[in-house]
Amino acid sequence: MTRLPRRAAYAVAAILGAVPAAAAAAQAQTFSGFTGAIVSVVDKGLIPLLYAAAFLAFLWGMLNYFIIKAGEERGREEARGFILWGLVGLVVIFGVWGMVHLLLNTLFIAG
Repeated sequence: MTRLPRRAAYAVAAILGAVPAAAAAAQAQTFSGFTGAIVSVVDKGLIPLLYAAAFLAFLWGMLNYFIIKAGEERGREEARGFILWGLVGLVVIFGVWGMVHLLLNTLFIAG
């Protein structure tokens, strides 16, 4: 059995991820309804997945640093990278999410 090439897998994931947004947007009658539907799909679908990925990277780094590779200096260095980038990801996602919601509430787009 052959495996799906990486780019094709990304394309399939992007298309499947866009289907709920397209379905929600198709029901919108106004621009505000359209943007509200898109914001809703991103806010309830994409953002939690990004939070989960950043949190799992942080947890994986903590697990490696303190338990799995506690005796190896090279392994601990790699784990520090996971911890750092997991925290950076959480901070960036939270900051951007907050600024987007501030903008949406200022423009009266959020529902």
